[in-house]
Amino acid sequence: MTPVVRAQTAVLDLGSGEEAIIGLHVTADVLREATEALPEETTDLVLLLDTPGGFFDETPALAELLARQLPARFNLALVVREASSTGAVIALAPPTLAIRHDGFLGGHAPFERLGEIDLDLIESDLEVALLVAEKCAELGDRPKAVARALMKPTPLALDDEGNATNDPLAGEALHDGRETLVLNAR
Repeated sequence: MTPVVRAQTAVLDLGSGEEAIIGLHVTADVLREATEALPEETTDLVLLLDTPGGFFDETPALAELLARQLPARFNLALVVREASSTGAVIALAPPTLAIRHDGFLGGHAPFERLGEIDLDLIESDLEVALLVAEKCAELGDRPKAVARALMKPTPLALDDEGNATNDPLAGEALHDGRETLVLNAR
C-alpha cells in the first residue's frame, strides 16, 4: 500500500500599505517567528507582499530569509500586489516571484530621511544600496541589471545571448532608462 501525501499550504499576509513598512512592520524576525509557528506538516508557503517600501537596513536579513532559510523548509512563493522602494529590492530574492494581475514591482529611489527632509542617496551611499540590490537579485537567480534599473534611471537590454545588461547598445532594448524600471503583470 502506498501512503497518500498531501501538501499543506500556508498563506501569510505581510500587511498592506502603511501597515507593511519594511523594517517597521515587516522584518526578518517577525517573518521568522510567524513561519516557526506554522504546523510542522506545512510544505508550501505563500507570502503576500503589498508594501510602499521602508528601511533599507532590513534588506540583507529579509533577503537571506527569503532566498535561503525559508526555501530550505518550504516551497516558497512571494506574491506581489505592490513592492515599491525597498520592497522591490527584497522581492528579487525569493526563488519564486509572482506579480498579481493588478500589481507592480519597482520604483526604488533610495533616500535618507533627515528630520523632515528626504535626501536622495548619491555617490558611495548610492553605490552601496545598488550593491545590496544586486545581491538580492543574485540570491533570487535574477539578473543584477534588473536590480540596477529598478533603483535609478538605467537602461535595460538583452544582449545577443539573451542576458540582461545595462548597456543600451548591447542588443534588444527593454527599458530606455529615462526613469526607474517598474514591472507589472502584463
